Parts: sequence; C-alpha cells; structure tokens
Amino acid sequence: YNLSNKLVEKKDYKNAMTCLFKAYEYSKDSWQYPHIVYMIGVCNQNLGNLTDAIKYYKIYDKTGDKNYEDVVLYNLALLYKNIDKEKSINYAERLTYDFSQSMYNNSNIKRILETN
Repeated sequence: YNLSNKLVEKKDYKNAMTCLFKAYEYSKDSWQYPHIVYMIGVCNQNLGNLTDAIKYYKIYDKTGDKNYEDVVLYNLALLYKNIDKEKSINYAERLTYDFSQSMYNNSNIKRILETN
C-alpha cells in the first residue's frame, strides 16, 4: 500500500496498480480498503482505462467512506458525461447537494446540470 502511494506520486500508474491489486486482495476488512479502491480508480483513469475507473469509483462510492467522495462524484459525473447523461446528472446532483462547498462543485458540474 505504501509503495503504491509513492508510485502514484511519481505517476507510475502501471506499477502502482500491481501493488494496489496485491493490497486489494487482503484489505477487504481493513481501513485501507476504501483508499486502495480509490487509488485503483485513479490509476485506471490516468491510464485511460475509463471503464475500469468507473468500476472502482463506483465500488468506492458504496464503501461509505467520505475522504475522496467529492472527487469520486466529480470524476463519475465527468466520465459518464458522454456515456450516460442520466448517470452523469445524478452524480453531479449528489456532488452539488452533499458537497456544495467542494472545489469540485465547479463550472464543469454546473454545465452538466444545465443540460438537464
């Protein structure tokens, strides 16, 4: 887990994923689980694996952890923007409602909601 964080900081997403998947196997009941799931989503997004990024962001969303929730809702709203407008709007609305003061509640989210 710690090594994967260092690799992500260096933008070595491919090798970070290898470490994260090892940690993921053993972390289901650990406090680290939501962090690992989030980082797998980040790595996938940065590697252009958008379907997998969505998958792991949605898993993170279900954990109930709030550490990265605003950025996860933001990323899901943007990732779904050209795939499924209804889901994009849903995530944008949740971000606006639950995290109105977040820096991620910005003009990109407002544009998504204006298309509603």
